Amino acid sequence: MYESAMFSIYAGPARKHFRAHASILRQSPMLAKIVDGNWKDSEERKVDFPQCEEDTMRQFLDFLYYDHYHMSLRGLPKLSPENNVEAELTADKATGKDDSGNEITAVQVSTDPDTARPAHEITQVGFSTDHKPFVAETIGIKEKQVATIRAFTLLQHSKLYVFAHYLQLTSLEVEAYQHIGAILDLVQELPHNHLGYIIQLIRHVYEHTDTLVNSKEPLRELVATFVSKWFHDFQGDAVKELMGKGGDFVIDIMEKVQQRAFNEKKERDAVEEDLRNRVAKYQKRLRKRTGKVNEKA
Repeated sequence: MYESAMFSIYAGPARKHFRAHASILRQSPMLAKIVDGNWKDSEERKVDFPQCEEDTMRQFLDFLYYDHYHMSLRGLPKLSPENNVEAELTADKATGKDDSGNEITAVQVSTDPDTARPAHEITQVGFSTDHKPFVAETIGIKEKQVATIRAFTLLQHSKLYVFAHYLQLTSLEVEAYQHIGAILDLVQELPHNHLGYIIQLIRHVYEHTDTLVNSKEPLRELVATFVSKWFHDFQGDAVKELMGKGGDFVIDIMEKVQQRAFNEKKERDAVEEDLRNRVAKYQKRLRKRTGKVNEKA
């Protein structure tokens, strides 16, 4: 693998430079056409993705090399103390040195809710996996704050999902989808606490995925199902602005809310019918018993 040709990859408007092996890039059918084609980029061994953010590219290459990826905590707002918990974690405060003495200037959170590892740059041979994972408590993250941190990463997972779809890398598309689903399951008890992150997710999903003719787009379906379930918690100016724009999101939500209401009515009707049947059976037995008592009398 490491003997194959190296390709330069440029991400974002600032053209952040990454390097990766041709054999690794071939996992993406779209990139395989560039690697093995007769295009100018094929000959120059470079690929430009001006619309792809640096973190998304880093996570994409992370997955190609190691079948998993890590979320960046850069930009994570200061976590408010909960239950007298001293929580001062921000990306710029989580500094230190790794086992080799290299300074760590940012923290990335692992796809596993309880671990994280230092940030890294991709080198010609991928990147080191020698860093020991941080236990959440080591960097000041308390269990009750995990949901907030996971919610913060929703947009990153969505961007990776869209990029993987564009590059036809189904395995990464599924991976990102599953993480989004797991996070929504984690935050569903208090969705209003993470409303800002969820709205970011909704906007990105509906702006960067397409309506499918014969089936529902999977991530749209997942997000719309979540929102319809917790529709009563979606309040505020941001929600009004989002709903006021109309479009596919509002259509999907209204369909699901109506379907949920219809299903709930069917369930209530079924319960009421069951109760009526039980009452009728009880009254019938009671009449029989009363008749027998009268006959004996």
